[in-house]
Amino acid sequence: MYRKASIIIIFVITAITAFMGWRAAQLEFDYNFEMFFPKDDPATRKFLEHRDQFITDNDYVLIAIRNEKGVFQEDFLAQLNNLTKKLEEQTWTEYVISPTNITFPIRDPLFGVLNNIPYLHFDKPRKYESDSARIFNSPELADSYFSADGKSILIYVRHTSKLPEEGCRRLSENTNEILGEFNFSEHHIAGRCDAQEYYINLLQKELVIFVGASILLIVLFLTVSYRSIWGVWVPAVVIITAVIWTTGLMELTGKKIDMILSILPTIMLVIGLSDAIHLISKYIEELRKGKPQDEAITIAYKEVGLATFFTSLTTSIGFLTLLTSSITPIIDLGIYVACGVVFALVLTYSLMPAIMLLTKPLKVAEVENKETFWYRILHIMFRWLIRNKGLSIAGFVVIMGLSILGCSKIILNNHLLEDLKEDNYLQQGFRFIEKNFDGCRPYELSIWVEDSNKTIYDANVLQRLESIETYLQTEHELGFVLSPVAIIKAANKAQHGGKQKFYKLPEKEKQLNKIVKELQKLDIISSVVSDDARTARIAGRTADVGSYRLAEQDAKLAEYMKVHAGVIGFNITGTAHLIDINNSYISKNVLQGLMIAFGVIAIIVFLMFRSFKLVIFSIIVNILPLVMIGGIMGFLGIDLKMSTAIIFTIAFGIAVDDTIHFLSKLRHELQQGKTMLYAIKRSYLSTGKAIVVTSLILCGGFLTLALSDFLGTANIGILISLTLLFAVLSDLVLLPALLLIFPIKKK
Repeated sequence: MYRKASIIIIFVITAITAFMGWRAAQLEFDYNFEMFFPKDDPATRKFLEHRDQFITDNDYVLIAIRNEKGVFQEDFLAQLNNLTKKLEEQTWTEYVISPTNITFPIRDPLFGVLNNIPYLHFDKPRKYESDSARIFNSPELADSYFSADGKSILIYVRHTSKLPEEGCRRLSENTNEILGEFNFSEHHIAGRCDAQEYYINLLQKELVIFVGASILLIVLFLTVSYRSIWGVWVPAVVIITAVIWTTGLMELTGKKIDMILSILPTIMLVIGLSDAIHLISKYIEELRKGKPQDEAITIAYKEVGLATFFTSLTTSIGFLTLLTSSITPIIDLGIYVACGVVFALVLTYSLMPAIMLLTKPLKVAEVENKETFWYRILHIMFRWLIRNKGLSIAGFVVIMGLSILGCSKIILNNHLLEDLKEDNYLQQGFRFIEKNFDGCRPYELSIWVEDSNKTIYDANVLQRLESIETYLQTEHELGFVLSPVAIIKAANKAQHGGKQKFYKLPEKEKQLNKIVKELQKLDIISSVVSDDARTARIAGRTADVGSYRLAEQDAKLAEYMKVHAGVIGFNITGTAHLIDINNSYISKNVLQGLMIAFGVIAIIVFLMFRSFKLVIFSIIVNILPLVMIGGIMGFLGIDLKMSTAIIFTIAFGIAVDDTIHFLSKLRHELQQGKTMLYAIKRSYLSTGKAIVVTSLILCGGFLTLALSDFLGTANIGILISLTLLFAVLSDLVLLPALLLIFPIKKK
C-alpha cells in the first residue's frame, strides 16, 4: 500500500514540476527605478503630478569624454561634432546639448532679429582662445559642459520620456555602438537607460552564478554530512523542486525578476533544505537503533514533523514581515519566499518519504552513533558547557553590551549607485562625471505661488526665486540649473548683445514683461513654468553625497524657505528624492516587522511548550544575533538602507528555527520521563548535528551572494551568514546554559 501511494505521489509531483518548470523558463528580467518609489505615499502622488505637468527628471544620457591634450584641439572637436550629429539622429533622441552645438542668442539692434552665436567655433582654431575665455566666464557652461581643467567635456542627450524597457535597451546599445565608431581615449556614460540595461544583463549572469554556486555547496555539505549518494540527491531533488514551483508561481502571477528577487532562488535553495535535513537526521538515527524503514519514517514524522511545521511557519512569518515595507520588490520577496517555504515543507513530507520508501536504507545508518564525528564533537562541547555555564552567560552579556554600543553608531544613508562596486565601469562613469562636472544625481524642486494675485513672472517672485536658486547652488552645489530665472537671465543677456554682465534679471519691470511675453511664445519656458504661470520647477544635477547628508541639506533649505520664500510654496521631489524617502521609512519598517515576528513567535513557543520562561529564553537567544550583527555594522560603518535593513527580518525568521527544533526535542525527552539534565543532553546531542549542518549550509549558501557585483546583494549574503553563525552559537551555548541555570518545570 505504501509503495503504491508513493508512486502516485511521485507521479503527481513530477507532473506539477514539469508544468511549473515550463512556466519558470519564461520568466523575464526587469529593472525599473519606479519600483523603488514609496508605495501609496503622498510624495509619490505629488511627484507623478509634477512629472505630468512638466517633464521627467531622469530621461537623459550623460556622455563624458576626456582628451588629455585638452578639449580645444581641432581634430578632437571635429570628432565631437560628428558624434553629436549621430546622437541627434537616433530614433529616441529629442535633443542633444553638446559643446559643439551650444549657442547664445544675440538680438540684432537694427532689425531686432535673434541670431544664435556658437559659444565654441569648433572649426575655427583661431577663435579657440577667445571662445574658451567666454566659456569659462559663463556660469551656465563652466562645470556643466566643460571640466575645470579643460580636458573633459559633457554631452547631454534628452531622450523620449518614460522610454520602456525595449526602447531603453536599444537606445543603450545604439549609444555604445556610436561611441565605438570614434577613437576617443576615454569616455563614460551615465543615465537611466544605460544603467537599466547593464543591471538587467548583470542580473541574468549573477542568477546563474548564485544558483550554480549554491547547488555545489549544498552537494559538498551533504556529501560530507551523510557520505552517500542517496544523502545528496534526495534532499537536493526536494529543494530544487521547491525552487521550480516558486519561480513558476512568479511567472504565473506576472512577476518579473528584479534586483531584489534575483536572490530568491539562492535563498530558497538554502533555507528550504533545513526541513529535509532534520527529517533525514532523525530517520537515520532511528535506523541506527535497528528500527525497520517504515517505522523509522513514522517516528521521524512524529518527532520532527511538528517542529518543522512550526519552523516553516516562523520562517514564513519572518519573510512576510517584509510586507510592512513600502518598497514593492521587497514586499514581493517576502510573499514569494514565504510561498516557497510552504512548498518546501509540503515536498519534504510528501516527496521525500515517498522516495525513502522506494529506496534501500542508507549504509551510513549502520554506523554506531558513538562512532560518528558529530557525536564526539558535540559531547566534548556539552561537557565544557556544563562546567562553564555561568561564564558562557557572562560572556554573552559582555558581547551584548558591546553590540548595543555598535548599534548606536548606525546611520540611515543611501547612495543611488552604491549597490555597484567601485571597480565597476558604470560606477566609474558616475564617479568621473561627479568629479569633473556637476554630478549625475537629478535634483528637482517644485515651486508655486500661494498668492492668487501673483504669478511666477512677477518681479518680486522672480527675485525670491533667484535667491532660492543661489542658495541651492551654494549649499547644495546644484549645477546645470534649468529654471524660470535661468531662462529669463539668458534672454536678458541676448537682449544686450550677449554680454555676460547682463546675465541677470532685468532691472526694469517693463523690460521684464517684454522678455516674458516673447518667452511665452517659445517651448522652452513651458518646460519650467505651467500654462497658468502659477507653478514652476527648479531642476539641476548635484553630486550623490548620500541621503543622510542630503536630508541635512533639505532641513536647512526648509529653514531658509521659512525666512526668504515669502509667497512661494515648495516641495522637494524627483526620482532620486523618492528613493531617499523610501530609505527613510526603512528603520520604521524593520522595527514593525521585528515586533510582529517577536509577537507571533512568542505565541508559537508558548503554544508548543506552555512556558513563559521558554518564551523569554527564545526571544533572548534570537535577539542576540541581530544585535551582534547591528553592532558589527555600526563599528564597520555599514549604513542602514534597503539592502541591509531586510537582513534583520530575514535572519530572525530563519535563525529561530534551530531554537524551536532544540526545544521541541527537549519537550519530547521530558515527556519520556527523563531528568532535566539528561533531557538537555539528549536534545543537545540529537539536534546538534542537524542544527550545525543546516546552519553551515545556510551560511555557505548565503555567502555565494558575496560574489555579486551589487554591494547590496553581497552585504545581504555576508551579514545574514554572520547572523546565522551567531545564532548557532547562541542556540548551542547560551540556550543550554540558560536551561541549566534556570531549569523549567516538567509538565
